[in-house]
Amino acid sequence: MSYNIQEISLAGGQPVEFYDFTLGSNSYNYTSAEDEIVVGAITYTPVAISRSSVSLGAESAQEILNVMMPSNAAPADEYISIVPGQVCTLSIKRYHRSDSGLEMILIFKGILRTVAYTDDGHSAALSLVPLTNGFSREVPRYTYQSLCNNILYDTRCSVLQSSYQHTGQVTNINETVLTITGADGQPDGYYTAGFVQFGTTDFRLIIKHVGTEITILLPFNKTPLGSDVDVFAGCDHTMETCVSKFNNGINYFGCPFVPTRNIFQNGIK
Repeated sequence: MSYNIQEISLAGGQPVEFYDFTLGSNSYNYTSAEDEIVVGAITYTPVAISRSSVSLGAESAQEILNVMMPSNAAPADEYISIVPGQVCTLSIKRYHRSDSGLEMILIFKGILRTVAYTDDGHSAALSLVPLTNGFSREVPRYTYQSLCNNILYDTRCSVLQSSYQHTGQVTNINETVLTITGADGQPDGYYTAGFVQFGTTDFRLIIKHVGTEITILLPFNKTPLGSDVDVFAGCDHTMETCVSKFNNGINYFGCPFVPTRNIFQNGIK
């Protein structure tokens, strides 16, 4: 019996849903069923999870999907203290137990935006937007500005990331200030606007660099104290920095000679 026939059946359907969360390189797989279900190489763990209805139609890209789950289950527990450095996505699939063909339908795929904790912290309310939400906005890829439009280390920038990497041990942490061995091997400010990578999936923006002290925007969710981290040089997107620091002026994608005076507002004089 096909999925569609069971889905519209008044009494024959036995729906089960699967929730696939992905946060960086970590995956968390749950099912709304009361028992553990293995699908291929994935084991789905039963958990008290529910959701609001999935909207269809022209306005569906703007709709928020709400998912309720225990606060001690990942990825909800990852947001209790510090927001992770990676985007969390969710795919929801659905099938019917009585379907011998195990026809599984993807009914939602989206990005986690916010997490709120209810029931004295025992439950987590996750708000997600569909992936198609981004298609409804017009965002210019490039703008007429003096600063470079490229993102440091992307394919258009072409600066080799590993050439501006330093690996050092975190010997001390004072809130958002990390003391990293060897970071003083570069002049103060060298790593400002760069990032610190801890492990393979967690990143933090560097907002200040003085000597061996690196100040990051937010603390890491798990402490890197005593561990090695990778520190990458930053860029202020000016032509001067692009040429002198990265020797990459040929790939500078800004308009450095944009007049600073608007003659249409202030006149020629």
